[in-house]
Amino acid sequence: MADGHGGHRTPSQPAAVSGPGAHSQRTDGRPKMMDLPDARYGEAANFQEIQQGAALGAAPSASSGGGVAVTPPTGLMDPSQMAGQPVTAGADAGAGPGSDALGLPDQAFTADVKRRLAPLLPYLIRKADDPRASDELRAQVRYLISRL
Repeated sequence: MADGHGGHRTPSQPAAVSGPGAHSQRTDGRPKMMDLPDARYGEAANFQEIQQGAALGAAPSASSGGGVAVTPPTGLMDPSQMAGQPVTAGADAGAGPGSDALGLPDQAFTADVKRRLAPLLPYLIRKADDPRASDELRAQVRYLISRL
């Protein structure tokens, strides 16, 4: 160990184990930057900016504040935390509230929405492709496409 060099060095940002031989890559650097194919004006630069600002594997700590507090599950032999609620609560059979208490969307309503909006989809796609379209409109059209 001449002049303080040599020996084990722990990478500052370790990644997954590297592949063997010709497939090997450094595991202590930034992730590979991806290119956005067929990007419109300004989207590629925005995509690169987002990638550069991405977190590098550091999981948020519980003491950092904010976010949702995660509670551990109740143990199998622990007493119930909802002793007054029947086991069938949320089901359409047995005691307790039915599935309407879960707040799930009504299937008849979603079928009606699909029937009404499906003919408008080509128009909405054309409007979302307009360079002046807002990001919110684009997101809504993408969501609608995923649901139809």
